[in-house]
Amino acid sequence: MKTILSIALFIGLVGCQETTLDENYSAAANRISESEVKAVNLNEETASQILTGYLKIKDALVNTDVDAAAYAAEGLLFDFEENENELIKKIFIEVKLIAHSKDVDQQRIYFEGLSLNIYIFAKNTEAELNLYQQYCPMAFENTGAYWISDEEKVYNPYFGDKMLRCGKVTEVIE
Repeated sequence: MKTILSIALFIGLVGCQETTLDENYSAAANRISESEVKAVNLNEETASQILTGYLKIKDALVNTDVDAAAYAAEGLLFDFEENENELIKKIFIEVKLIAHSKDVDQQRIYFEGLSLNIYIFAKNTEAELNLYQQYCPMAFENTGAYWISDEEKVYNPYFGDKMLRCGKVTEVIE
């Protein structure tokens, strides 16, 4: 039943997708802090569910699949639609923007902000996942960008098939 509702919700959102970058969006203004994550003290299952949802979005962007990225983001939103936690709401600002975007370049901009928050989240929660912070120096016109992966081998979500292996592991998060 949850899958059917998720699919129906996704199909409904496809018709009202945004076509321009949200002018009110600021990754810096949406940054979470270590103390916010520690204060919430989410259980391991919730933390793992958020991280797994993030990884699905990352994989879709690696494949340069705008619809799959939106669908993965929408699925994560659906899983937490009843959650009133302020930290989760803040993390999910970019998730919502990815879900509503039909442009992979926009999704990648939102993904960069999400990745910075997920890094702080992953470093300060208990989850049974080995994660890797990775970095591509060429992303966003050579300003560089980070992301989190569950595998050491680099699969770049900012360039996808254009430069799939561009990047390096900068930290192992255990």
